[in-house]
This record gives sequence, C-alpha cells and structure tokens, in this order.
Amino acid sequence: MEITDPQFDIGVPRREKIARVYYVKKPGSEKVEMVVLPVYGKGLWSTLYGYMALKNDLETIAGLTFYEHAETPGLGGEVDNTKWKAQWVGNKLYDTDGNPAARVAKGPAPDGDEFAVDGLSGATITCRGVTNLVRYWAGPNGYGPFLDKVKQRLTGDASAEADQPESSVESGVEQYDIDNVGPKEPVGE
Repeated sequence: MEITDPQFDIGVPRREKIARVYYVKKPGSEKVEMVVLPVYGKGLWSTLYGYMALKNDLETIAGLTFYEHAETPGLGGEVDNTKWKAQWVGNKLYDTDGNPAARVAKGPAPDGDEFAVDGLSGATITCRGVTNLVRYWAGPNGYGPFLDKVKQRLTGDASAEADQPESSVESGVEQYDIDNVGPKEPVGE
C-alpha cells in the first residue's frame, strides 16, 4: 500500500499490508513473553531492515536489531554495534500520551531519558532514519492499532477477543493484516 504524508517518514513510498509477527513464549507456556515486529526504513545509503522486540507490556523495548543495511562502516554501520543495540533494552516506546517517543539522541542520551539511546557520531541521517522507523512502526500507520488489539488480548479484555477471528497458531508465528488488525492464515515454524 502507498505511504502518504506519514507523521514519521521511513523514506519508502510503499509498505506491505501483511506482516509476519512473532510471539516469544517459554516452552510449554501459553504466556507471551515478547512480540517481535519486522521494521524497516531509510538510513543514509540504504534501507535498514530489522526487528524490534517488545516486552509483553508492549510498551518496553526488549531489543532492536538490523539484519540488512549498507550504512557506512564505523559511522551509520554502528547500528550493528552490540553496545549500541544494548542501549535500547528497557527503553520505553511510548510517552504518557501514547505517542511513539523512542529515539536516537543527538550525541549522548540525556541521563534518565527513558526514550533515548546515544547518537552515532558522524551518522546524523542514519540516526534520524532509525528514530523515524521505530516511531513509524510503533505509530498509527504502522503496528500501533495492531499492538493495541494484542495488548487487549494479552490482558484478557473480553471485548478484544470478540473482535478477533479464532486462530490456531501453535508455533508462535502469525501473519497479520496490519490495516485490518486481524489474523491471516497461520504459518509454519
């Protein structure tokens, strides 16, 4: 589908309507520990493709990683740096009004800022791209409505269950229509 006038520009003109979303559960448990979402957006030289993991409150970042990009080694390529990626763990995704607020700071992240990670020196455009992609996918044009429904399901809200078609996914992987916030055909492991 076409992306028109987004609040957070991910630098691509179109996105898919269906996404594969992953639920992380402990063996033998039905409790969802994390939800893992595919994310992408433009940096300086490339589109960064990765995954954002959220704890089961769906408001706390459990991790952010990129599996494909062509950013400059030593600059924007530092999105692969283990220490930089570790800064995302435990940060809040949304502010108190429910707006996506996670970001890459310009320079060091301010002490006590639960939304920011350190900026990457010499990689301003890549940092802006990472901020935009995290906020876009967490927002109303990305997974925001989906995450609201999943949160209701995880907290046992009966009205949310009534809105959802039945699903029989045992592998912890489902495909969701991002726009209609409904399950699609279950996929294999």
